[in-house]
Amino acid sequence: MEDRRLAAAVEAQLMSGRIQEPDEGGDEPIVRQDISELVARVIFLAMAGNLANTLAEDLRVQSEKHRRTAEQLAEANVHLERAEEAVRRSDRLAALGQLTAGLAHELRNPLGTIKASAEMLGKQLIAENEVAREMAGFISSEVDRTNS
Repeated sequence: MEDRRLAAAVEAQLMSGRIQEPDEGGDEPIVRQDISELVARVIFLAMAGNLANTLAEDLRVQSEKHRRTAEQLAEANVHLERAEEAVRRSDRLAALGQLTAGLAHELRNPLGTIKASAEMLGKQLIAENEVAREMAGFISSEVDRTNS
């Protein structure tokens, strides 16, 4: 019941342009302009809060986007490091291949000379020296085996 009287008193004061504090009669009365200013401040604070919330949400979205980009860059970096390691391994294998080819060339040249000499020796040996002819044949066949 008291609330109804209080509401009626406030309404009457609002209509007249002045509101008296219900508890303390000695205070300054609140004027309609003060209420308008208070309402404007509350609306401003609500708008500022809404703006801050919108900005915070945008910041969260951007942060997530940057985090995903950083993860993608880290993954790309791992792939790049693997590719660089594969290139280094390929270079090492290519160098090993060149070394092997050079070594084979250096071995085959003298082997060709040894084989040709063994064949000439086998043809020039007299029939009576069968052991020497057989040895020349062994030299020639071993050179062929080594060469293949």
